[in-house]
Amino acid sequence: MGVPGPIESKLKPVHALPEQLIPEPLRKWILDVAHRMQTPPDFAAVTALTVAASVIGTACAIRPKQRDNWTVIPNLWGACIGRPSVVLKSPSMKEPMDMLTRLQAEAGEAYQAEMRTYDFDRKLSEIQAKDTEKAMAKAVKSRDSLAVDALRDDHLNAEALPEPVRRLFKTNETSIQSQTVLQTQNPRGLLTFRDEITGLLTRWDKKDHEDERAYFLEGWNGDGSYTDFKIGRGLTDADHICISLFGGIQPDKLRRYLYQSMNGGNDGLVQRLQLAVYPDEPSNWE
Repeated sequence: MGVPGPIESKLKPVHALPEQLIPEPLRKWILDVAHRMQTPPDFAAVTALTVAASVIGTACAIRPKQRDNWTVIPNLWGACIGRPSVVLKSPSMKEPMDMLTRLQAEAGEAYQAEMRTYDFDRKLSEIQAKDTEKAMAKAVKSRDSLAVDALRDDHLNAEALPEPVRRLFKTNETSIQSQTVLQTQNPRGLLTFRDEITGLLTRWDKKDHEDERAYFLEGWNGDGSYTDFKIGRGLTDADHICISLFGGIQPDKLRRYLYQSMNGGNDGLVQRLQLAVYPDEPSNWE
C-alpha cells in the first residue's frame, strides 16, 4: 500500500460574471467599482441589485399567471462570499450600500422638517381643544342641544393629526419586536444588513431563536403580516412584512454551517440567498 495522500477540499473554477448580465443602468458604475477595488464585479453587482430591490419593496409585485391572483413580491436576499482581507468584500459592498445611507440621511432631514410643522400643528390643536371644551361646557350649562349636536359633529368629523414617521431604508436589528415596529413604520419594507451573515444563521439554529428564524423566512416572501402585543408597548400590527437581507460570508464559516445544516434539517433558508456569489479570487493586480 502506498503512502496516503493529503485530504484536500478543492473548488472547481467558476465562470466570470459577463458584463452583459449586469443591468445596463448600473454596468459602468459597477465595473468602475470593481476596477478601482481590483475585485470581481460580482460583489458590487449583487449588492446594488439587492439594495435596489429593497428600496422598491412592496411597491411592485408580479403576477406570473395571466388568469391567477398568485402574486410575487420581487424581494431579494444576497451575500458576498470570500476570504477576509483578500477579495475586499466589505469595501466592494460599501459603495452600493452608501446609496441607502444617503437615502436614509435625506429621509432624516425631511423627517425633522415635518416634525417642526407637526409640533406647531399639535400646539394649535391643543389650543383649539381647550376652546372646544369651553364651548361644550357653555352649551351644556345653557341646555343648548343644537350647539351640543354641532360640537359633537365637529368632533366626530375632525381628522386626527398624523404624527410624522421617519422612513428607514436599512437596519441591523433582527429581533421580532424591533422588526415588527420598523415594518409598521416602513410598509414597503427595508434591508437588514449584517457584515457576517453566518453568525446570524448560527444563532437562528438555537432553540431560543427559532421564532426569529421563522419570522425572517416568512419576511422573505414580502407579503406576510404580523401582530405583536407587549404589555409595555401595547399592540403593534404590521400589515406588510418585507425583509431584505444582505451581508458578507467567510467560506470556512459557511462550509461548517452548511455541513451542520445538511445533517440537521433543511428548511430552505440558505436557498433564499438568491444572489449569493463566490467568485474566484483575481489572479492578477493592475
